[in-house]
Amino acid sequence: MQPAGVKVIGVLVRSSLMLVLHVLGWLFVKQLIWPAGELTLIWPPAAVSFAGLLLFGLRYWPVVALACTVVELQQPGTQPIGAFLSICGPTLGAVAGAWLCRRLADGRELTGLSVRDLWLLLLGAVLLGAVSGLFGTLSAVWFPTGAPVQALRYWLAWLLGDLLGIVVCTPALLALHHAVMQRRLSPLDRTYCRPVERWAWLLVTGLSLWVLLSYGVHAAAPVQGLAFLPLALLAWSALRLEPLFTSVPVA
Repeated sequence: MQPAGVKVIGVLVRSSLMLVLHVLGWLFVKQLIWPAGELTLIWPPAAVSFAGLLLFGLRYWPVVALACTVVELQQPGTQPIGAFLSICGPTLGAVAGAWLCRRLADGRELTGLSVRDLWLLLLGAVLLGAVSGLFGTLSAVWFPTGAPVQALRYWLAWLLGDLLGIVVCTPALLALHHAVMQRRLSPLDRTYCRPVERWAWLLVTGLSLWVLLSYGVHAAAPVQGLAFLPLALLAWSALRLEPLFTSVPVA
């Protein structure tokens, strides 16, 4: 039995991890693909909340609510009741989606690396997005901060954003957590490449990111021409390296 102090530290570490990743996901969207503040087609914070409740338990729902509150406080012009709905929606949606997944998994650990896991995640993601989108749509319709919205279209866009965020990011988060806890890069008992090839892949990936970011600051055309780099690296990792080296870069 663990001492009380160790348990408290564990709770704080897990809570901090969920909160930080949630905010980082929001910053990524806000700075790169959501500068104007409209609904985005991919919402990584939903994936973080979903993965956190799957891994650590539904009792961590207050952390999801806190993370949503931190993000919502950064939105200018939001009315208090509208902000409350925007916080309740993602929180209740994450709880509902994670509860469904854990219920269907029947005590089995979700690693995000099997077809069954992906189907369960997809079902949970649909429920999460539906619940979260309902509250978000009510907030946008009843307490608008901009132009009037069409309720059904707005709800579908919200659902799609949460769904794509979970499909892209949650399997990688689950696989990464599993690898850390098991202290092995793959759950499969098979031989992959030698360590030197993994380091070579990491080096080439780092150089490719540096090239893309350096050219992207000055013009978009060179970046479009270099789009083959990440695709080639993903093909390399899929064929030669452990699944973790493919799922994490995709996320």
